[in-house]
Amino acid sequence: MERPKILFALSDNVERVKLETVLRPLDIEAIIVKDGAGVIERAIKELPAVIVTDMDLKLIAAEKVLSILRHNTQSASIPFFFISDSALDISGFKPGIDTFLLRPLNAEEVLSRFTRSIESRSGRRTGEREIIGKLNQMGLPDILQFLNMNSRDGELRVTRGGRRGIVYIQNGEILNAVLEESEKEKALYRMLSWSDGEFEFVPCMVLVARKIRASSSTLLMEGMRQIDEYNRSINSLPDPKENLKVQKRESLPDGLHPAAYELLRHLKHYKRVSELINRSTYPDFEVYSAITALINRGFVEIDHESVQTNNGIFSIEESLHISERLSTRTASDAYPDTVKVFILSTSKKLVESFLELCILMSDFKVRSETLSSTSPDDGFGEVATLELTTGMEVLLFSVPVVHSMGPLLRAFSCDITGILLMTDTTESERLEELLLERDCLVEDKDVPVLHLCAARDRAQGLKEFKQSLSLDSDDTIMDFDTDSPELIVNIFRKLFAGLLA
Repeated sequence: MERPKILFALSDNVERVKLETVLRPLDIEAIIVKDGAGVIERAIKELPAVIVTDMDLKLIAAEKVLSILRHNTQSASIPFFFISDSALDISGFKPGIDTFLLRPLNAEEVLSRFTRSIESRSGRRTGEREIIGKLNQMGLPDILQFLNMNSRDGELRVTRGGRRGIVYIQNGEILNAVLEESEKEKALYRMLSWSDGEFEFVPCMVLVARKIRASSSTLLMEGMRQIDEYNRSINSLPDPKENLKVQKRESLPDGLHPAAYELLRHLKHYKRVSELINRSTYPDFEVYSAITALINRGFVEIDHESVQTNNGIFSIEESLHISERLSTRTASDAYPDTVKVFILSTSKKLVESFLELCILMSDFKVRSETLSSTSPDDGFGEVATLELTTGMEVLLFSVPVVHSMGPLLRAFSCDITGILLMTDTTESERLEELLLERDCLVEDKDVPVLHLCAARDRAQGLKEFKQSLSLDSDDTIMDFDTDSPELIVNIFRKLFAGLLA
């Protein structure tokens, strides 16, 4: 049997040696790296069973490493074990898969968590299923009441179609619930509304942090109340496909639901009702109610014009054609519905201007933290997603212009299907770095590159940029006119022109 590989990236060698000693019964193969770049490179190459890191990674921060590996097809399912003095809120952290090990480390707890994680990743069962069944025969509220009355510990795993959720239970009380990207009450109430699907209860030691404070009985009553209210008022609620816009900008009165204030923050980056619902941390009915309250008070209104004019970048037929071509040419077997487009830029402001226009398109999802970040650095990670009507997703990744990252980028670019190169300068050293990174990515790949240039003097500027970029007559260059609402449509139709042919 192959020894499980554990990738360690710890700043304290003494702590690492102690961990290796504790894990000796598992007969692990230790892989040791010194920084975030090493984690990415070795994780993609070695595909370890677990990655162990502290929060003080050099070169590339731990949270950014998690984001990068989560969006790489080979490494997306590798669990992360973070060693820290306290549990932190990390974007991309998946309860039930990823784990916080809090100092001082407890040897028995460490061994137990690693054992469960390695067994789960190798496909072995981590616990005997005690209760299994179908939701149309026994509803989720009844199951949770039964587990509460019997003070059970374990994981209640619920599936419906391709959707999978987990409810973590300790002494009969619900500690947390996770469903895809949502958690806590939002995830629990969504699962409570399922009338069909399957469930299984696995007794086990529950090691997740408690994020739901209300009692199980209170949660069930409130969840069912919100589901009933939603079903009764569904015809009067905003359509999920509608777009919203802010009408008033003066100070809001006190006394609104907290979801209303969160919505107004999200409205800076998202317009579609369905996107606002999914982005909110509050349960769905509370968000719908908050939207309705803001509309009734005149702070927000339906943007009928954007609904009528925004028909997406590609037609259904074109999306089908693109998806078919991509699934046979570039997408991986593990994630056949996901590909990548890399954004290389000499300026963070160019990327932000580009994303501000993407927000206006119905088929884009833009990460709000990208636009709200105050960091002057370019950063590395997913910034937006283009969703085709076929279900295929084109993930947009912003890549810093640092030529030393070339080997990592090559490893991470297995599903790359295009490059957007943005520049607002003809300064030779900066452009040289940009071109070296571009050439590193397209090496041995037939990948289209679209050059976007922000020139003050457009007539003279594009000619100058073309010379500075050493472009051939066949290379595509576009004026990066951020005032043009059709820019995004033109960019992606040109980038995917070969797929549409």
